[in-house]
Amino acid sequence: MKLHPLVALGVGAVLLSTTLTGCGARTAHSAESQPSGASQVCSPGITDTSIKLGASLAQSGVLAVYAAQAKGIQDYFSDINAAGGLPMGDGKTRTVEMVAYDDGYDPARTVTNVQKLVEQDEVFALAPVLGTANVLAVKDYVGEQGVPLILGGTGTPELESEPYNPWVKGVMAAYNFEGAYWADYIASHFKAAKVGFLYPTSGFGVDVHAAFVEAIKGTDIQLVDVAYETGADLTSQTVDMSKMDLDVWFTMPSGTQATQILTKAKELDWVPPLTILTPGSTAKSLITPTGWTEADNLYSYSWYKDVTTPDTSDPGIKEWIDFADKYGYDPENSIEAQGLFFAKMVEQVLKGMKGCTRQDFMDSYNSIEDFSTGLELAPITVEDDFPFVWTKVKQTKWNGDGWTYGDTIDVYSVIGK
Repeated sequence: MKLHPLVALGVGAVLLSTTLTGCGARTAHSAESQPSGASQVCSPGITDTSIKLGASLAQSGVLAVYAAQAKGIQDYFSDINAAGGLPMGDGKTRTVEMVAYDDGYDPARTVTNVQKLVEQDEVFALAPVLGTANVLAVKDYVGEQGVPLILGGTGTPELESEPYNPWVKGVMAAYNFEGAYWADYIASHFKAAKVGFLYPTSGFGVDVHAAFVEAIKGTDIQLVDVAYETGADLTSQTVDMSKMDLDVWFTMPSGTQATQILTKAKELDWVPPLTILTPGSTAKSLITPTGWTEADNLYSYSWYKDVTTPDTSDPGIKEWIDFADKYGYDPENSIEAQGLFFAKMVEQVLKGMKGCTRQDFMDSYNSIEDFSTGLELAPITVEDDFPFVWTKVKQTKWNGDGWTYGDTIDVYSVIGK
């Protein structure tokens, strides 16, 4: 059994059934516009002097903070546009326009937005579309249209289902990685471990749990499941699990639920030998008030540098702080920092395009190798037959005041690719 460094979980989303298909399929090779003087027929949304991108994500309601991820792209390219545009791989310099619509995290609105972006606004590509259910709602449609969708906010294994859709790429770690890794690690480090698994009934929770259950088959791991509805108060579940004599507490809280369960565990004077926490709940502001220390063996993993405990000597962090100051972002808000990461990913793809079609865009994306935006913990290498950007992450351990980075984890190998 292969031994991997210590890591933990990803970020959740709810799976719904809204879908969008058809609507006049168009591929990357049947595009409709052609810049003057060019020999190549170009896809919609690009000319000799400009390129138009689209996004659908929550910009209102309780998840309004995610608006910063599209705004980060707009702000980043506003400076580039003011200087004359972005030199792209086909030798032309273009301004970059971003059209972003609010879907309130509602897949039905995502469907409407994406159809409008593709058929009315004629965007060249989509980046980002956030949410598992939201991405799945438009996956077939963008595939039929031949429109790239990168930076999709999901890690669902459904993006790997057959027939494989090469036009859709997620920006989170594969959910099945978390389940497979932890089954391997626990079986290697504990004899007949008793694992308490606290997980939400969202698509994210169900996917990670299913991968874990599958991976522990044939091991001596004893599993106790405690499922909860998304957004629930987890006090009673924590009390119940404290009485189970667990070796491992596998937790999947969201946001302030992490503060709630860790604080309650301390009040109960209960600290299991190993506790695993989702990266989506690892902000310093959530963990510091709980009283957990380095000796408490609280672990997670991450693909981003922690802007909530920033190392201001790090060039990537310094660039983010300067960008945040210029455009009015909170420099310690990790969600807002992802806007700059998204912008630099888009920039890298555009700079690598050898032509003006959507297929050229995907070819450039799939050729990314050892690339750094300055904000990720491990360089990015994209695998063209794998729908998620993160093939490497780093383990993290809570040190009482922040997260200590550990070894690099090869996600691709953990899930047997």
